[in-house]
Amino acid sequence: MLANGLSAANTLWGAQMTDTIALKPPRKRRNWWKIGFFVMLIAFELAREVAVIGSDQQAQPNASKLVFTFDNGRYITASGRWKRSDGGDRLQPGTVTIECRRDRGQCVEAMVNSIDTSYFAPTLDWFDATFTDRGVRYVNDNAACARYEVVIDTVQKRAFATRERKPNPANPMCKNLEDRIAMELGDGFEPVSDSLKGHSAPLFQIIIGVFKAFDTKAG
Repeated sequence: MLANGLSAANTLWGAQMTDTIALKPPRKRRNWWKIGFFVMLIAFELAREVAVIGSDQQAQPNASKLVFTFDNGRYITASGRWKRSDGGDRLQPGTVTIECRRDRGQCVEAMVNSIDTSYFAPTLDWFDATFTDRGVRYVNDNAACARYEVVIDTVQKRAFATRERKPNPANPMCKNLEDRIAMELGDGFEPVSDSLKGHSAPLFQIIIGVFKAFDTKAG
């Protein structure tokens, strides 16, 4: 009797377990091909953005902004990189060093220009200058296409320049220049965000935005 009872109980328990297992929904298989497709899509987009940004690489000047005066304003110097201050397209990178002597009434300007990732040999020019209590001013009229007016403000520790295209230049290529560009002397280094300007690079912008958000929270 006991053996028959245990056998019946085992049979009933087995039937219940079979029903329970049968009621469980089947496991859904992952669509790995969809996951792989999106991974490949993201990888392709990253490669495209790297190529776009890399194709726009420019020379990176190693120059820090400096405006300095001593000996009661008899000697004034400024160095760095000219950058647009009027919101237009960025300029070709280059470096400039200016040294002015009040006793000579002149400024000497050393300029190094570049195209893409190549630099030219430096140019050296002397200009008659006007000295004031706030700094010095001179005009560079040597270029065939444009006229440059440079102002070094020793009170604000800033240097400014304005480039204006000449009205009737002899070189027909000068017509491609903008009529007027306002510049200010700054550091040679430019942050990565500047290299994304004007390009479609949403993933890099998202990554940079996330890092900035974490930096803000950490601060």
